[in-house]
Amino acid sequence: MMYFISGPLASTMSRKYGYRSTVVIGGLSYSLGMMISSQVTQVWHLFFSHSLMTGAGVCICFQTMVIYVNLNYKRSVSIANGVLFAAIGLGILIIPLACSVLKMYYGWRGSLLIMGAVSLHSVVIATLIFRKDFYPMSEDDKKCSIDVITNNEDRDTILHNLRLFKKYPRLILMTVATCFICVGYSGFYVHLIASAIYKGVTDFQASIIFGAFGIGNLAGRVANAIPLYFGWISEYNLFIFCMFVITCTMSAVAVSQSFPSLLTFSLITGLFFGIYIPQIPAIVKEFVPKRVFARAYGISLVPSGFTAIFGGYIVGALYDKIGNYKISFFFAAANYLIVGIMLTIAEIITKLRGKTQKISEEEDSDKETHV
Repeated sequence: MMYFISGPLASTMSRKYGYRSTVVIGGLSYSLGMMISSQVTQVWHLFFSHSLMTGAGVCICFQTMVIYVNLNYKRSVSIANGVLFAAIGLGILIIPLACSVLKMYYGWRGSLLIMGAVSLHSVVIATLIFRKDFYPMSEDDKKCSIDVITNNEDRDTILHNLRLFKKYPRLILMTVATCFICVGYSGFYVHLIASAIYKGVTDFQASIIFGAFGIGNLAGRVANAIPLYFGWISEYNLFIFCMFVITCTMSAVAVSQSFPSLLTFSLITGLFFGIYIPQIPAIVKEFVPKRVFARAYGISLVPSGFTAIFGGYIVGALYDKIGNYKISFFFAAANYLIVGIMLTIAEIITKLRGKTQKISEEEDSDKETHV
């Protein structure tokens, strides 16, 4: 939840203080959060140390990097996004294994303390990568932003950030889409292993299925840039395509009963998960001007932070009521189907409006010619 809700904070800090300071603050937050978590004596302490400090710190660091990549890469932004999100996928595969080994030798307190110390390297890396005076906006963008600020349209306040939804309606569309996606993603991700065990596979086979999902996710994040780099498809259309494919593969996971079929469809689902995730900031960038991208991307993440909470609970509640995971996973797949249909309709309407506007402009030019 904190990973999404802290998005506006990351965008505000990166605009005011630059990438270097923002990543340093975020790195210190999640490193200290893990270190403090290693010393807690009550479970509720973790809500402040791990959920608040660590979660917010991770969000600040990662969302700042997303903003940096999308504002400073032009020709190869798809490749840069792919590499950035692939690093997250790689971490999802490696960190749990590292934590299990550390826990074996040092216990859970020692493992959290060591991971917090290792995370402090992000502070050093941030000081090496980013120049002290390196800010998200170029000089031209700063002049443009100053002009707009004098007109009370680009101030970085909650009210002015919310007005972005009114000024750029397609931003609302993408925000609603990510809300549905978070419900479907969290429901599937949280219950994948439990559903596999329920269908009769062993605990070891279930872990392999989950590992295949993670490997597919990593492969998708790496490979997503290939069709975009060669111009075979746009980010928006690739995103829509992934929504429909995931609807089919997630539904296939729901009805599959054997280990090979669960393994195959989980791998494919993870692959297309990895492909669509890097497209979200790229699509938001298309919907808004460059000077407000950081604010728009940050504010668009907040609602999805709340909806991500409910996906796992709803899927679990459906299982408790019905007694199997088939309907539960159909519900998760339906969220992706809704997004695919919604974005397809929006694209068709946009193209029809564009054609109507073009025809009216041609008619006006014909009238002027006759006159």
